[in-house]
Amino acid sequence: MVNRQFTAAGPDRLWVADATRIPCAEGMFWLAAVRDAFSRRIVGRQTSTRCDTDLILAALEYGIYSRDVRDGDLIHHSDKGSNYTSFRFAERLYDNGILPSMGSVGDSYDTALIENFWSTVKIELVYRSQWRTRDEAENALFAYVDGWHKHPAHPERARLPQPGRIRDGLASRSGKPDRARIAHPATGR
Repeated sequence: MVNRQFTAAGPDRLWVADATRIPCAEGMFWLAAVRDAFSRRIVGRQTSTRCDTDLILAALEYGIYSRDVRDGDLIHHSDKGSNYTSFRFAERLYDNGILPSMGSVGDSYDTALIENFWSTVKIELVYRSQWRTRDEAENALFAYVDGWHKHPAHPERARLPQPGRIRDGLASRSGKPDRARIAHPATGR
């Protein structure tokens, strides 16, 4: 359905999802994430010691809870891993009017949007850190994920729009109520 076209006309039209392993002194654990193709933001995330359907469902639920998901407007794209092809996962997508899409087997290009995020988070955070506990790792990962792209280093100099402002601007033009805006910590705007 997606055919490696990771663009969307607006927020919450295409989500791409996957899970990856994260090391810490207590052992490996899994981080699942759901990324919006329009804003490029992580809209759902969860960790677990097991990469099972519960982990994948928890990341999806986080996204559904935190976003404006409407019946038939959203495509959820993933690989063909057993968790994404499970009956429980398909049922949850159906219950929320989310259309499923899957790439071909063993082809990371079919989920390139989320693979790109994994590469970035591992290079910028995971490979530079040594966490003693899973709690330490989770706190660092969630702080990174929740702050990712919210505040560019120099938004005034770069003249780059912030994803939240893009989404809010579209909402006001589309007749939807504006979502609360988050002030930039340095400027207060």
